[in-house]
Amino acid sequence: MKTHGRSTRWLVMALAIVFINTGLLTQPLPNFSGTWVPIPGRAQPSFLPAGAGLTIRQDSKTIVVQQEEGLARTYRLDSEPTQHEEKESDVTHTVTARASWVGTKLTITEARQGWKRERTYFFDNGLQTELSITSATTLLHTRNGALTVSTIGPSTRVYRKGTAQF
Repeated sequence: MKTHGRSTRWLVMALAIVFINTGLLTQPLPNFSGTWVPIPGRAQPSFLPAGAGLTIRQDSKTIVVQQEEGLARTYRLDSEPTQHEEKESDVTHTVTARASWVGTKLTITEARQGWKRERTYFFDNGLQTELSITSATTLLHTRNGALTVSTIGPSTRVYRKGTAQF
């Protein structure tokens, strides 16, 4: 009898490994599509301004994030880089972006010379009605001949599904 119990245990473990390796036990990736408005008082640190709303469109291959200003950015969801142009003080910069999943959280990393920003999107509750976005920006610059690294963040904003106010 003991041999039969051991055989069953090994069979269950082998099947579990097969299911895990084939992705049959993984959670489905969330879809962040919708119009999102900031929840007052839910920004961390608390001194952050309320922030603007955003609209997200997502399919199996891309996610498009549109800020209140009307600026829409498209990112590939297969970890392949995308590029877009940003203008700052009459200088145009090429920004390389990459979106990657870690579990059910999506991190979008944007970088250009001397600058990197990471935003992580995730649902705060099981109902998928509260979207949290954690953001941090790293700046590399030279000050008095020395390389200086400055980090802004991390900061988190929480949004609820709503009607666009822009």
